[in-house]
Amino acid sequence: MHLFEQLTLPLVILLFLVAATIIDVFGVKMTHVARALSVQTGVGGAFVGAVFVGAATSLSGLTASITAARLFGRKFYLKPTKILCIH
Repeated sequence: MHLFEQLTLPLVILLFLVAATIIDVFGVKMTHVARALSVQTGVGGAFVGAVFVGAATSLSGLTASITAARLFGRKFYLKPTKILCIH
């Protein structure tokens, strides 16, 4: 049985709201840090923002890849054209 099968709808909604709040708080914090970083380094705000947005959007893909590798218990090897799963 999977972990999430035992959760009730109100608990799932609560977890969603907690996650959304965390994302909101850290998103606002990230904009303040990006602004301060761009002012202190003299690098343009657009560049710093692009780097932060790129890093933030890459985290979901990284998390999904790590989770898939752990769930399936296999070694994944990346090739330029495809992903091979070695048992």
